[in-house]
Amino acid sequence: MRKLIKPTSLLLYLLTMMVFFSLGSWYAVATDAAKGQMLAGGAIVLFHGVVVAFFAFFAALFLVYNSPHKTVVIANQILAVVLVVLIVIFVLKRSTRERDKSNSVKIEINHSNQFGLIKNESTLLLPELQSG
Repeated sequence: MRKLIKPTSLLLYLLTMMVFFSLGSWYAVATDAAKGQMLAGGAIVLFHGVVVAFFAFFAALFLVYNSPHKTVVIANQILAVVLVVLIVIFVLKRSTRERDKSNSVKIEINHSNQFGLIKNESTLLLPELQSG
């Protein structure tokens, strides 16, 4: 029972929850689980992450209770590498998205009806053409 609260075990719990929360959230985004849900979309993505992290936490408890200390240390190392990879992927996707937004041209389209009144406004973002 004492090995459940050792520092290496506590680190395993923390890493497990962080890695599997982000994987569960990214799974919900990748499968469009929240598509068309408006304000509930964020809660749906959050819920997927929490549920996956919850089950992974209990799997980590089971691993710590039934395995030697060396296995817990190896699991910590693997989860740390996975967490770093996930952070790098997130940062790269974020910087690519910011760069794409800054390289786009905004075109506003106003539709008018027969009386000259604007009935619909829409905005179109086009990528800026690179002259080379």
